[in-house]
Amino acid sequence: MLVAAKCTQCGAALEVNPSQDAAICKFCDTAFVTEKAMTNYNVAQAQINTQAVNVYNATSNDFEIHIGKLTKYKGASTEVVIPDTVKIISGAFAFPGCERITSITIPDGVEEIGERSFYNCKSLTSIVLPDSVTKIGAKAFANCHKLREIVLSNRLTTIMTAAFENCYSLTTVRIPDSVTSLGAAIFSCCFYLTDVIMPNKIKHINDNTFFSCSKLTNVILPDTITVIGKGAFAQCENLISIVIPDSVTIIGDGAFYHCKKLERVDLPQYRLKIGNKAFTACASLPSITLPDVTTEIGGQAFENCKSLVTVNRSESISVIGEGAFFGCEKLANITLSNQVKVIGAGAFMECRSLTSITLPESITKIESKAFSKCSNLISVKLSPQVYAIGSGAFGACIKLSDITIPNNTAASQYALSGTAVLSGRLAENLCWKCGGNFKGLFKKQCNICGYLQPKQ
Repeated sequence: MLVAAKCTQCGAALEVNPSQDAAICKFCDTAFVTEKAMTNYNVAQAQINTQAVNVYNATSNDFEIHIGKLTKYKGASTEVVIPDTVKIISGAFAFPGCERITSITIPDGVEEIGERSFYNCKSLTSIVLPDSVTKIGAKAFANCHKLREIVLSNRLTTIMTAAFENCYSLTTVRIPDSVTSLGAAIFSCCFYLTDVIMPNKIKHINDNTFFSCSKLTNVILPDTITVIGKGAFAQCENLISIVIPDSVTIIGDGAFYHCKKLERVDLPQYRLKIGNKAFTACASLPSITLPDVTTEIGGQAFENCKSLVTVNRSESISVIGEGAFFGCEKLANITLSNQVKVIGAGAFMECRSLTSITLPESITKIESKAFSKCSNLISVKLSPQVYAIGSGAFGACIKLSDITIPNNTAASQYALSGTAVLSGRLAENLCWKCGGNFKGLFKKQCNICGYLQPKQ
């Protein structure tokens, strides 16, 4: 059974096991004697109970301030007014475990909110930052579960990593144009965040910036952005559409992973690299138009986009990554550019609506299971330039009846395993590659493609 305690070092509210002699504070990582921490809590409670149930208007004696830096709040008030002499709120020890604070007034003159300053202030409902504030540190307001509203300083330039992570109740945010640097995961798991106005000077949407903002419906990206980071909008389950400006050159791995209601994506017109799993499981996305200078589609980039019917090609794609369109059940037509050289493993696996494919002469390699389980695929036209076909490349394409594999192509029967064409050719002792007849008494050679039948 756990009991209440108070850290003897930083004063954070804790729960401890009284049967243990010592423990480590989760806020300051300092070891403490369990019995002393329990006594510390009881003394603090006795002081609180001598006052009214809600204590207001903290006095200057409740703060430790050194040369303008607030290093620790020691009071018990639920409404806190920070003294005018403070320039910097220093960080993790400033308000340790103050879970009962409902409001904090920050005076004009404070320039920096340090790392974890208000971390875990779970009862805080709103905050207004004066225009003197220029920097918000990492996790400064993280885990403020009841924080519904925040007004940011008009002179703010920097918001560090995870500054508002797990602020479950936050609904709207306007980031002023003065901001030039946004850290990773700043709004991660802000489940009720619906609208965000982004500043017009930032270049990166960093990793996990809006991860799991499941209510997010509207975000406008400025035309200064060049990179959308890994997982930036992953699991934004109510995001319906997004316009990605022409300035963007990289969409990172998993950037829009599992945005299951995403129906429209306007991609930039110019050079673009699409990362692994960038749009995986965007189940409502019906079509995508790739920019003319898309050089690479990453592995599983559009995996399980089950509504995807049309992919408008880019003329410059050279690599289609592993599993790029895996499980796109409604994808009926593929027109590949003359720049594609490699079709990755499982790239079009389980694209059950495909009926025919004509592969351009630029393709030199089809990797394993590239078109496996395309159960309605009937016809494939291969170029003589294909030098290698991987195992099971067309495996389990049960209706595939028209395909000719060039003789100079390194491939085995397993490339066509489970297909109608292979079954028929083997049953009639025909060349499995092209369907030709074997001639010759000792060396049996296909009369069409020249394939030598192995000795039985």
